[in-house]
Amino acid sequence: MVRKQFHLTPEQCKAIKQAAKRTGASESEIVRRALDAVLLYRSHGKPESRERFDRSQLYEERLDKLLAAVRHG
Repeated sequence: MVRKQFHLTPEQCKAIKQAAKRTGASESEIVRRALDAVLLYRSHGKPESRERFDRSQLYEERLDKLLAAVRHG
């Protein structure tokens, strides 16, 4: 993995923390999932492979809420 640093709004930070707490995933994992979802959907209109998102399916609704919060930050 490559380490990156980003500036987030307080609202984005709060949304990520809440999603991590609800799902039991790390904050880093929440951000990675969100990026995967946005980048893959944006570039292909749908995920390359549904298998890649098997774990994320469990959190799809929560991820959608997180993405909406980040977009409207």
